[in-house]
Amino acid sequence: MAAYANLHLAFEQMRVRARRAERRDAAEQDGTGPDNAIGLIQQGGGGGGGSGSGGGGGASGGDDDEDEEPPRVLIVGPEHSGKTTACKLLVNYAVRGTAACSPLYVNLDPSDGGFTIPGTVSACVIDSPLPTSSPANPLGITATSAPTALSSSKLTPLVHWYGHTDVKKNAGLMEHLIRVLNEECQERLEIDALARTSGIIIDTPANFTAVPMQDKFALVKAA
Repeated sequence: MAAYANLHLAFEQMRVRARRAERRDAAEQDGTGPDNAIGLIQQGGGGGGGSGSGGGGGASGGDDDEDEEPPRVLIVGPEHSGKTTACKLLVNYAVRGTAACSPLYVNLDPSDGGFTIPGTVSACVIDSPLPTSSPANPLGITATSAPTALSSSKLTPLVHWYGHTDVKKNAGLMEHLIRVLNEECQERLEIDALARTSGIIIDTPANFTAVPMQDKFALVKAA
């Protein structure tokens, strides 16, 4: 668990930098003046007047842009290696933190169904801890017309039907669905600043590593 905690702390630092950059960009776009933007930068420890340890303004600016990206995590591994467990731990740590956080959880494993039923790939913005009580619903129960006591009942995932539980059945279709899901997730993140700065956690199927080499690289690249 110490490894998960250390990883979570590293991701939290990335989220803090991403939120700072988001506020700075918003201040510049709103025309509230450069003083506000400079103040936000200085709060992050960036020295004034270009005399900080990062060197000149142009060189340090490029490094800051790279460091201001939120965490984007793709977890790959063999069967029963704990990929989904690791994803849920990282998501639950994030939403239980002191700062508001709503990471985007992407489930590319059609064998367990994730938020819905087997044979699907899905994505959902998470703002409350995911339950771990039922293997039939590994990521909780999504919103329905019936009342439920589970906090995850308000989840409204984006779901695409794949039709198989094995990605090797139709690797080309899986690659297409991943690319479509990626485009739709980007559209969602463009209108949701909190989710955009909270990062993305991607869970993959075990047989990602068992498909032919060319298809494997295509799937991982698409993800």
